[in-house]
Amino acid sequence: MRRSAFSDKASLIPRTLFYQSPGETFSLSGLAEAAGVSLSVASYAVRDLARRQLVGTTKHGRERRIRLTDHRALLEAWARGYDWQDNVAVTVQAPMGSP
Repeated sequence: MRRSAFSDKASLIPRTLFYQSPGETFSLSGLAEAAGVSLSVASYAVRDLARRQLVGTTKHGRERRIRLTDHRALLEAWARGYDWQDNVAVTVQAPMGSP
């Protein structure tokens, strides 16, 4: 099973990228820190986003710089991949008298 950038913990990465300033880039470690996730979570999320062509990466010395390429495409990919059935459902009953 392939890990998704839109799973619970990993979704902090695209969320962080979505709110970055125009022209701003992140290193992988900087992105992980800004999103509050581990480096391994950031790494697989960025790989998934790159596979979907939603982020651009450039080499800057020994470091890769990451930036979101298209906000709209990110939202569309996220919506396409979202499954409402993954949400926990709670059924409740409330006794009600006559209105």
